[in-house]
Amino acid sequence: MSNVLNVGNVVKQLIWTRVIHPDYTSQLQALDKTKESIQALVGFIDEQRKQLQLSQSAVDALKNEESRIHPLVEADRKVIDAVFAVQEQRNQVAQSRERWIGFGLGVLASVLASSLISLIAGRLRARRKT
Repeated sequence: MSNVLNVGNVVKQLIWTRVIHPDYTSQLQALDKTKESIQALVGFIDEQRKQLQLSQSAVDALKNEESRIHPLVEADRKVIDAVFAVQEQRNQVAQSRERWIGFGLGVLASVLASSLISLIAGRLRARRKT
């Protein structure tokens, strides 16, 4: 009786398999295509992993370079800031000097103009009297 049940189960499975998947070759082809796709995907993932490792190596190298150069950059920045401070101080001194020179020349020009007008006015008065 158990043989009959086993044979019945096998027959049921065969009938069920044939109804759902009548063409084994197309099923095998589909499985082969799926296998190829999975293998291509695995290859792509491996390639991306290698690219990621290369990128990480490049980032690590850049971080090492940055940590090596950073003290030099900071030192240069301090020197540049000091140079700018000295230049700003010189500019302030030169600007102050230029303002004093401009003020003095303005006073001198004003005195000269006043003297010239006074001289011309005096001569004009002297001509009118004569």
